[in-house]
Amino acid sequence: DGVVSGNCKRTIKQKDGSYSNMSKTTKLLNKKKAIPPAVLIIIGIMTVIGISFLLDIHVQKNITAYENDTLTETLVILGSLPIIITLLLIIPTIQFWKEKREQSIVPLWLSIITTGIVVEIIKFIVQRQRPFGMEYIFTIIPDYAFPSLHTAVASAQAVLLLNAYPKYRYAIIAYVVIVGLSRIYLKVHYFSDVVAGAILGSAIGYFFYWLYTQHRNPLKLLI
Repeated sequence: DGVVSGNCKRTIKQKDGSYSNMSKTTKLLNKKKAIPPAVLIIIGIMTVIGISFLLDIHVQKNITAYENDTLTETLVILGSLPIIITLLLIIPTIQFWKEKREQSIVPLWLSIITTGIVVEIIKFIVQRQRPFGMEYIFTIIPDYAFPSLHTAVASAQAVLLLNAYPKYRYAIIAYVVIVGLSRIYLKVHYFSDVVAGAILGSAIGYFFYWLYTQHRNPLKLLI
């Protein structure tokens, strides 16, 4: 009994000296070994996009196998940019105004503008051709494929609207899925273009949602 208690006392005394220093060193080593969450998220996103590239041809073949005139005409309309903007920007803006929620309008518009700019910058850098070949804006400006602008815009607006109108979440998510599938079905985008657009748009939408919840009026930060 005397030996054990003596060891316990010595152990307690050591905590004020070398043992405590060892504890600090161990904590520092643990901190260095830990991977920051942001890095894990980036790695995860890059992995998902990388896998989607491998599935491009397979997804394209399976979706286009269901081609028919009625479905094509429907997806051309539902997946068009004017319809996306009308359903996910114009109508919500009017609704927010009627509900006297004017502050919710600001992130909605900032989100779609930012998404458009970021997507076009990435398109210019990557310069990936579309499945059917090149497309041009006003017959002279090349419009590249990666990432999908339509999907990115729909995803960005969807994130904000899901938080504003959670009871319509299934309809909002379904519409974004339809927009993404329409881009592949109509052969204007690869699967990876759509996946990248969805991730990018969602990130931008969430950023402006976070900004809105923190500051209530994100526009004040830009003035």
